[in-house]
Amino acid sequence: MTKDVDGQRPKEKTALFYWPDGEMRDVHLYKDVGEIPKTLHEIGYYVIVIVGRLRITSRPPWDRTYELGEAPLRARGPATVKLIHKIIYMNAFLFKVLLNERPDIIIIMYSDPRVLLVLAIYKYLIKKRVKIVNKLDSDGSFAHNIYKAMYYQLGTLLSDKVIIETTCAYEKVLSSKLLKYMSHKLVVVPNGVSNDILFSNVHRKREKRILFAGAITYEKGLDVLIRALFRIRQELNHWKVVIASNGADSRYQGLIKKYVELYGLEDKVEFVTASRAEMLDLYFSSSIFVLPTRRESYGIAIAEALASGLIVITTDGTCGRDFESFGAIVVKKDSVDELAFVLRHVIKNYENDLPTENDRSRLETIRKLLNWRFLTSLIIR
Repeated sequence: MTKDVDGQRPKEKTALFYWPDGEMRDVHLYKDVGEIPKTLHEIGYYVIVIVGRLRITSRPPWDRTYELGEAPLRARGPATVKLIHKIIYMNAFLFKVLLNERPDIIIIMYSDPRVLLVLAIYKYLIKKRVKIVNKLDSDGSFAHNIYKAMYYQLGTLLSDKVIIETTCAYEKVLSSKLLKYMSHKLVVVPNGVSNDILFSNVHRKREKRILFAGAITYEKGLDVLIRALFRIRQELNHWKVVIASNGADSRYQGLIKKYVELYGLEDKVEFVTASRAEMLDLYFSSSIFVLPTRRESYGIAIAEALASGLIVITTDGTCGRDFESFGAIVVKKDSVDELAFVLRHVIKNYENDLPTENDRSRLETIRKLLNWRFLTSLIIR
């Protein structure tokens, strides 16, 4: 299915953003898959998006959308036959779009060797000056699995540039002999922060609130936070803790709520499901942000919290050093003792005063380096 915003093409250059397995929802408009095509549109490109499903409730902030949907299977068969049928369908779909739209730049989310042949035909026979960029949403751990490394190698074979989100992931990828060929085209470009946070007035009176934002899953390490809170429960007299999430592993969430009850923290910990507007209000009115993650490819909530002016505590389960440069405090993952020590210190020394010159300078740096216009220019240049 094709959906046009205005049906016109007055712009000189065309960009294709390719996310064939994705379901674009409202929440994605504030993440890389929504911000990159939106920013390309703002800087003058005619932008086409190919997505698995379009589920946003507002007008798309780009020019044209193609929904890939499901391959129209006519008969039942083994999984291998279905996979082959899907790959044929994807290639035919993409080839038709490429012939109709003739993009100057193609940005592919992740690594996708399934469409390697069609991309090769387009790049070498139809539009030789096309630029192909792969954006990898990964912590780089695939580099140490030979089969995954081969998959990524194939999927990025035709790329002029491969984007990775952290310096830690960059080092992991280049540590693989199989992926050494990427050294001349692998570039670190972090994810940005949306303008509704980045250019808001974050210097406001804040409540004594500790905020966790993210899916309630084992990987996010919420159990570590709850146990650390129990260790410092005497220091929490005037503090509240808000767990804001729009997704959860039901079994893990049940475990967390049992911890809260067992440790007698029911009057301190509140679970909320927050809309975007409510999430912004929590960012701007809270004082401390904690994400004790066990594993993170990037950690957009950390970047959003930093840009919102919060004191941020996270772990080396993400690429901590990248966030330390913006002022985050990094502790060891799974270390209840270390997290409790840092939280106790921050709470004890907390002063809800006007921002210092250092605070203002740090926020200005974040606005310069984590805004999507700047980052998109790094992706496409």
